[in-house]
Amino acid sequence: MPKAAPDGLLYRGDCLLVVPTLVRRPEDAFDLVYVDPPFNTGVAHRAREARGARARGARAYEDSWGGIERFVAMLEPRLAVLRDALSARGSLWLHLDHRACTKPSWSPIASFRAVASWARSSGYQATARDGAAPRR
Repeated sequence: MPKAAPDGLLYRGDCLLVVPTLVRRPEDAFDLVYVDPPFNTGVAHRAREARGARARGARAYEDSWGGIERFVAMLEPRLAVLRDALSARGSLWLHLDHRACTKPSWSPIASFRAVASWARSSGYQATARDGAAPRR
């Protein structure tokens, strides 16, 4: 019986450095990886000062990579590290928005299976071109 990993661990840092220290043997591999990278919005984002408040606090991070090519160049090595850390039955969920999906030749993961998308009434509406399922 494999030793159970402790629940509730959160690691802060760049996955290029952190993940290789966590997965040193096949039994350390992940069954699930969820990645929610910056969206390359081209703007500086601010911190929320209270629950439910608008983000008007101190500058939190700059989300500008100088175009889609540089954004993809930042993301690809990180996805490779995460892919390599997956178990044989593992899956990687990558959360991107429409800005990152505008480069049709980009295939970050060779065994890509599907798009999971949602639509908010005031947000981006996924289309069949984006891989969204047709409405019924």
